[in-house]
Amino acid sequence: MKAPPLDNILESMGDAFVALDTEWRYTYMNQKAGQIFNRRPEDMIGKHIWSEFPEGIGQPFYKAYHKAVETQTPVYLEEYYPPYNRWFENRIYPSADGLAIFFQDITDRKQAEQALRESEERLARIVETVPDGIAIVNREGQITFANAAAERIFGLTRGGITDRAYDDPGWRITALDGSPFPQEELPFARVRQSGQPVYGVEHAIEHPDGRRVMLSINAAPLHEADGEFGGMVAAISDITERKQAEAALREAEAKYRTLVNQVPAIIYTAALDWPYTETYISPQVEKMLGFSAGEWLAQPDFWTQRLHPDDRERVLADVNRTAHSGEFSPLEYRLLARDGRAVWIHDEGVVVQDGSGQLQVVQGVMLDITDRKQAEAELERSLSILQATFESTGDGILVVGGNQIVNFNQKFAAMWGIPLHILEFRNSEQVMAYALPQLRDPEEFLARVSVLRADPATIFQDTIELKDGRAVEVYSQPQVGGGEIVGRV
Repeated sequence: MKAPPLDNILESMGDAFVALDTEWRYTYMNQKAGQIFNRRPEDMIGKHIWSEFPEGIGQPFYKAYHKAVETQTPVYLEEYYPPYNRWFENRIYPSADGLAIFFQDITDRKQAEQALRESEERLARIVETVPDGIAIVNREGQITFANAAAERIFGLTRGGITDRAYDDPGWRITALDGSPFPQEELPFARVRQSGQPVYGVEHAIEHPDGRRVMLSINAAPLHEADGEFGGMVAAISDITERKQAEAALREAEAKYRTLVNQVPAIIYTAALDWPYTETYISPQVEKMLGFSAGEWLAQPDFWTQRLHPDDRERVLADVNRTAHSGEFSPLEYRLLARDGRAVWIHDEGVVVQDGSGQLQVVQGVMLDITDRKQAEAELERSLSILQATFESTGDGILVVGGNQIVNFNQKFAAMWGIPLHILEFRNSEQVMAYALPQLRDPEEFLARVSVLRADPATIFQDTIELKDGRAVEVYSQPQVGGGEIVGRV
């Protein structure tokens, strides 16, 4: 069987690939490499790598390429490349004819590795600061171990805890309401009797300072090597504040409904069925849209009917996705008010699940953003006029911030003959590299640029002579935003 052409192999593999001769000139570049460099491979053949990418000189990749040539040994390198703000993996193979370089963009992998390290560090911190008390009880009911959180919950030292049995009279165990708590319902007794874990056993104990502390306990059996019951491990949570909060919540529910009725937004609950049906809507709907809450809820598809015709298909598709995915994405759309006005709505909510994880309802809030939308439309119109002015001026204009190009007009591109794909890459160093060869005295120009970088507040005006005989008048001043210099025009 005839082997496939080498070009086919190099183009079909997942790696980017370039080949350089002994003069550092490209002899081959596959399409994957062209995509990374934002260059046409066929245009790069014969071009000098460091002339095309002068920003790479001195970078770790530059040094690795030279090392491979000097030692005639392969070099493997994973390194961050600042000009592209990306990570690359390079496998560099020298030969008598030059270099063969295989490389991949590994930024996603590096970010994933960093995220994994951060996740591991977070997990270690969580384990060290876990708020639950942990206690181990032996088969006789004696506590043999307690962690620092248990010390805090019980108000005793570890020694004080391990001096006691699970049912020691010193605990003064009661039900949460203060009534007697049955001995056989204590976690240790239930685990020993059933051989099964127990969850959410709630009772109270007396803290050494006299306070009643409410506990919730999850416990599981420990077994000896022969399978016999060997004791219990328990996770203990102090739920005193939670229980007090639940009581306060019941008291606050009446106040909450009053607040809902006064907040300047529509609060609603909707079932995840079809048609999309609100099961609760706050009275603010009448102030915002002119319909009473009773009118709104009387028809299952009332909300659907009030959707603006131009928004209906898009919004219903988003609602359908929410019903299937359980994730609610913020929506902006128009509802038709009773008087025919189109009211712009920002709709944001959460999907509530039941105990088994089944999707139940959406709880959300609708805000009237009509004024904002009108302001955005006016701003867009103003920006359109500004952009038209920007493009219609007879001057070439370039706006930079740091090393990034913020904006440019077509006159600037035509004046310097710089391809749009270079300008659109937004790297000012690449544009500089393209423009400098056109100058009669590039060194003098670079010296002026250095002065501007050293003193960003400087206003610069001069005439620059080009090799083709043209003279270009240059005027540059700092761009100020929020009282600070943020770039240069």
